[in-house]
Amino acid sequence: MYHIVKFVDTEEVEVVPANWVKDGVCLWPPYKTQRILKASRCQEQPCANWIPFKVNLVHTAVSYSDAHRKLSVVEDQVDLHSEVEPGSSKRKREMMMNDSEDSEQMHEGMPSNAPTVICQHCGSPNDIPAMPETNSRGTDPVCSLLHNLLTNQELILEQLNVISRTIEPPHNNEDNELEPGLLPLKELDTLLDLEARLLFSSDLKHKLINTLALRGGMNVKDCVWRMMSHLLTNTLALKINWRGINGKTAFQSLQLKDVLTRSVRQNRMTAESSDMEIEGAIKRWLQLAADREGGRKARQMRQIEWVPSTPSTPSTPSTAAEASMEREPTTPFN
Repeated sequence: MYHIVKFVDTEEVEVVPANWVKDGVCLWPPYKTQRILKASRCQEQPCANWIPFKVNLVHTAVSYSDAHRKLSVVEDQVDLHSEVEPGSSKRKREMMMNDSEDSEQMHEGMPSNAPTVICQHCGSPNDIPAMPETNSRGTDPVCSLLHNLLTNQELILEQLNVISRTIEPPHNNEDNELEPGLLPLKELDTLLDLEARLLFSSDLKHKLINTLALRGGMNVKDCVWRMMSHLLTNTLALKINWRGINGKTAFQSLQLKDVLTRSVRQNRMTAESSDMEIEGAIKRWLQLAADREGGRKARQMRQIEWVPSTPSTPSTPSTAAEASMEREPTTPFN
């Protein structure tokens, strides 16, 4: 989370991570301009040498890009309602800090006995010609626009790098290839045979992990469902559940559970997934085995065929005449 804050002393505004601000005080890093920007994006934790400034919280955004889009609007509002000189912004604070750092470093690098240069021919301040005034407010929006474009470009490049890393599968070579026809497992005997081999062959387990990791996925559920579909046929999945209830094979006690967990965590998008998340996705995939490959439709058709027909109710006489006709005839008098 990011805050847009206004510095009380200078009425400057800037986007800072939420962990830099506490109780109306913002801790500002004594870095160069580019390193400050990087620290802000990475939400770097403040250190003891950071400089405290009093700030007012203006706006809160979920992401860095959202906060920067709002920043230009906030800057315009601050310029309209404040008495700060035109053109001043948070960038000026960064440049001043960098200039002071450079001057201190240059001063430390000079020898202590260096001669002091004294200007003997300087005139009075009135003798110095005045510099023509420039329209700083006219150039400030341009600088702000260029800064926003540069920031957006860097964000786009970062997103492209993430996407390329996501869709790029791990490097596959012949050493990591499984024997042809091993997957998907079709019979329970084949599954048990593979389990026995995995107990004694770490090389086979390594190949199987890499093979399943190639299936990819954007989240835990996507990864698990892709891998399970590549690992088992649906016919075999009908004979397996998580705990082995009703005479089925228990997946939680198989070597394949550990293989699947490690394969999911090889994906960069799910590297931090927990055991509970992975196990929940496996359970759900096994539970829905009966609905896949037309199973749900077939079950619905069977239910329709076995619906018992409702018995017909006997009709009741509607009139007194019909009721009298149903009575037994009486014996006539002799």
